[in-house]
Amino acid sequence: MENNGMNGPKKAFTQWGLPLGLLNAAIYGLVYALNTQLLVSMWLGLGLIALNGGVFIWALVQTRKSLGGYAEFRDLWGVWLGAALGLVLVTTAFNALLYKVIDPTLSEQVQVMAQEKAVEMMESMGAPQEDVDKALARMEQQKGEDPFSPLRLLMSFFGSLLVHVLLGAIFAAIFKKNKPLFAPSDEA
Repeated sequence: MENNGMNGPKKAFTQWGLPLGLLNAAIYGLVYALNTQLLVSMWLGLGLIALNGGVFIWALVQTRKSLGGYAEFRDLWGVWLGAALGLVLVTTAFNALLYKVIDPTLSEQVQVMAQEKAVEMMESMGAPQEDVDKALARMEQQKGEDPFSPLRLLMSFFGSLLVHVLLGAIFAAIFKKNKPLFAPSDEA
């Protein structure tokens, strides 16, 4: 990478990752304040995935543009990973704060709401009652487990980073553009 101080994982961390993480936390916090039922909304999750994906792709495009229209795989992958680290750090910290400090009972509420949503969705798809009962039994077994315990948050943090390592590799491969080996000749 051309070391012009404008690109790279550290720059992506502060330019793209931290602001995106703060935006995600603000959206999630606003949803929490307005209507906790929306926390289990598929549309909220899909909307945040689309927002995050769009910002990550925009970061790759801007990086390549700032490098004169050419960028190697490692340059783009580093930018994706730097931004991902910022996003995942902020959102994990926000989740810990929200579920452990601001509202320690929220975890249970979200589990109940998710269970209700799952049953509602299965019934709307015409699932047999036997399957619905099996799913409910599995959910009931997991009910005592805290999905926002420090260990689970840590596992979620590293799991999210792993997903970003893979996605970053895919999108870096798509957006890379190497300089030509030989400059075109004006002698013809």
